[in-house]
Amino acid sequence: MKLKALLADINKNNVLGVPTGHTMVVEFQKRGLPHAHILIILADGHKPKTDEDYDRFVCAEIPDPSKYPKLFLAVTKHMLHGPCGDANPSCVCMDKDTNTCTKYFPKQQSEITCHEEDSFPLYRRRCVHKFIKKNCQGEAIFEFDDTWVVPYNSFLMYKWVAPERSCQL
Repeated sequence: MKLKALLADINKNNVLGVPTGHTMVVEFQKRGLPHAHILIILADGHKPKTDEDYDRFVCAEIPDPSKYPKLFLAVTKHMLHGPCGDANPSCVCMDKDTNTCTKYFPKQQSEITCHEEDSFPLYRRRCVHKFIKKNCQGEAIFEFDDTWVVPYNSFLMYKWVAPERSCQL
């Protein structure tokens, strides 16, 4: 039901712009949890073309916890990669031969979003807010900044994840 509602947001409510088509694959993780990969093709006038357009669609920063507490909780729970690298060399994303993250985290810090033709954008990651992951005893074990954030859409994250979170991390 949630997937159908998400597709309605995308295809009928045009929350990301006017689509001309989409394709989708639903996969099941090792423990049987389903997730969807969705490719959306936007109409010419709705495709992101400038760095500002990308910033309207995609965020790769930890939200301000005082302004957006629910979004902050959702992002820090679901959209932080790792830790990996020297902090956790046995993480599943680590390449055993090169001892580097196969997802290329941490990403490069950037004050602005930059994109070039036929390449992935370098998203804005200003590292203004941080999140300290703690163990069960409350001891700090890792400090995340924006270089560890998996890019997300703020509207969809808030609508589909943030309202379900009522407890503190």
